[in-house]
Amino acid sequence: MKNIVKQRCAKTILSILTVMAVSSCATMRENRLMGDVIGFSDDVQTSFDYQPGFFKNISPQSAPYNLLDINGRKEMDKFIRSIPDGQNTVGYYALDMALDRIKYVRNKIMNRDPETKYYIVLLTDGLDNGSTVVARNNHQGYYKDIQSYIDKLNKKKSRIMGWKKKQDYFQIYPILFTAGDLEKMKRSNNMDDATFNNSVMSMMEGYRGASKGIEKPLPIYGNNLDELVKEFEEQFSIQGFEFLVPKGYLNKRIRMTMEDLDGNRVSIEGMFAKQSFRYVFKDITYSDGLVSESVPSGGMVKSKNQSENGSILSVFMIDNLKLNGKPFKINTNISTIEQQYMDFGYFVTNSEYQSQAESRKNAYVLMIIDGSKSFEENSALAKEKAIEMRRIVTK
Repeated sequence: MKNIVKQRCAKTILSILTVMAVSSCATMRENRLMGDVIGFSDDVQTSFDYQPGFFKNISPQSAPYNLLDINGRKEMDKFIRSIPDGQNTVGYYALDMALDRIKYVRNKIMNRDPETKYYIVLLTDGLDNGSTVVARNNHQGYYKDIQSYIDKLNKKKSRIMGWKKKQDYFQIYPILFTAGDLEKMKRSNNMDDATFNNSVMSMMEGYRGASKGIEKPLPIYGNNLDELVKEFEEQFSIQGFEFLVPKGYLNKRIRMTMEDLDGNRVSIEGMFAKQSFRYVFKDITYSDGLVSESVPSGGMVKSKNQSENGSILSVFMIDNLKLNGKPFKINTNISTIEQQYMDFGYFVTNSEYQSQAESRKNAYVLMIIDGSKSFEENSALAKEKAIEMRRIVTK
């Protein structure tokens, strides 16, 4: 067992991860990627046990699908295809339930693990006509109109990860299909394109959300389901960049160079230093067009280490890299990754670095799928496109 631990501590992790943090080898976790589904039309259907209203905080809930397991992925896809069609749309009520589920998974299943990222991916046609009624009938809340429900949800979204200054990572990706009822609304109200787009953006704002300090995803909407899936793939990423630095490089500037799946090559530089009892990667700079959502240029990533504990490596991670505004999806092939350190004014390559690489995932993704008949002939296709989005999440 000791040999296994030593071998794992000698590897660099290029991860599809969750947190802007630094950790030691002793704190590295196994891969975790879990998911659930909520379907909605006249009411909601959940892939997990859930009691709304008075019992939501005390009733036990079942575990999510394990999306690293092929059977878990098959079961999730099967549930998506089984979502029944209905006459109405209760999207905001489904989102309300999803926020409760996110809180439960964070507290009871992930045990408040600060490295886990949480996502909601919601596909709908946008015209909600039943959430206030269903919420009242299920004792989830009493709202005089849909706007008051949206206002309540906005407050709930803002505190879903707690009131502390730094919250766990959380994002909502709303995806709005406009070819059904929304197109009818545009025609019946003689809307021009600008007015229609403003109306769509207002609808999407009720669904969008992110924890404090995290950027809300850009709106995804249109009348072509294939294009919606493509845009989601361009935006969505749960990837971070985690790397090891030998402690013999202390007080040296480190450059990490890597490339994405399209061959774009970029670099991150920072000073490897020790601050009190913590190792830090500070004074960070990025190559042109590359930014990190979680670590501002010139910022600092701190280690969780309180002491060296005999370790010879320090682990750092910079999360949510974007290149020219799009997620930078790192090619985890070890031959594309290079580490250099500054020595006497020149960068020198760490020749042993490329033998150390593995990937890691740590996220929970909850998909909310509209089953209303306003999708019309696109109803079955919408569910298949939702499955394509699930594949994007898990690939």
